[in-house]
Amino acid sequence: MNRKASDIVIKQTDQYEKVSEIAQKTRDYFETGIDQLLKDIRTHRLYGAFIGEEIVGFVTYKKNSDDGIEISWLAVLPDYRDQGIGTTLVNQTLEILKHEYHVCEVKTLAQTHPDPGYARTRNFYTKLGFVSVDILQSYPGWGDNPCQIFKKPLR
Repeated sequence: MNRKASDIVIKQTDQYEKVSEIAQKTRDYFETGIDQLLKDIRTHRLYGAFIGEEIVGFVTYKKNSDDGIEISWLAVLPDYRDQGIGTTLVNQTLEILKHEYHVCEVKTLAQTHPDPGYARTRNFYTKLGFVSVDILQSYPGWGDNPCQIFKKPLR
């Protein structure tokens, strides 16, 4: 069931424990980065997707420059996926952030890697208007995994 955008409230949050629980329930999407994610939620700009009082997803952004911001982490609880929550979460937060930044970047496992889960992730970002700008065969902290960089102009 797709939820209406009006059912989902997006707001900046400091519900670190709840976000940590979501991260733990979706840790298969974060490979070995879960420890970094748990640190970053406290230092990056954190937004939650709420249905009523329950936080069901989150996105974090880190500032890369005066003009650029990066989606560092994004997750939606498994029971709430494929209902438009991730799309609403990213679209609404970028609408807020466009007043401060010109461009948003996101990095994910590159298309040169056969993982079908990440093919879905890349498709998600492409549907949101992000464009692939580079593939790096090695990226610091990613081991042997290739990194694909996507960018989206915000204004």
